[in-house]
Amino acid sequence: MSTDLGTPDPTIHDPRQRRTILAGVCVALMAVIASVSGLNVAQPELAVAFDASQSEVLWFINLYTLSLAALLLPLGALGDRWGRRPVLLAGLLVFGAASAAAGLAPSSGIMLAARFLGGVGAAMIMSATLAVITSTFPDEERSKAIGVWTGVAGGGGILGMYCRAHRDGHTGRALHLRPCTGRGGRRGRSTPPR
Repeated sequence: MSTDLGTPDPTIHDPRQRRTILAGVCVALMAVIASVSGLNVAQPELAVAFDASQSEVLWFINLYTLSLAALLLPLGALGDRWGRRPVLLAGLLVFGAASAAAGLAPSSGIMLAARFLGGVGAAMIMSATLAVITSTFPDEERSKAIGVWTGVAGGGGILGMYCRAHRDGHTGRALHLRPCTGRGGRRGRSTPPR
């Protein structure tokens, strides 16, 4: 089967493979959204840890969201051109490295740079996850898959705040690194190439 443009149909016909793909992109999306909300709870800790002013703390939080929002459409277009899978995997790599750098940041400058790069990776992940869902699922199941994706996004926001507020040791860092290593990363490799 092919589309009007003569390209092969990217729809996955195996329901089990579609569920695996949906789980993988949802885990990645949850970490992106949790990273948006998680630092809001940690404002006092950030101010003390970096001896930062309120303005700097707000930049720690907002720089991630600004870079994510500003780059979402351009990086989505890049995913359409280069392929969704390479952009998703590159986004996981950038996001994971930036999350690790933010977790180990010794200064405000490094924290700001890490949060900016985290937003870049998050924009790659977020645009690719929805594109993978819309191209992978057949028309009759696409709305359900997008509904799951949306619900997971909401759950990610709550999970990010919860893990930051109740973390013991490095729980906050591990949450954001999870999709880049372990099961989340393996599921990212199971996404279709386009």
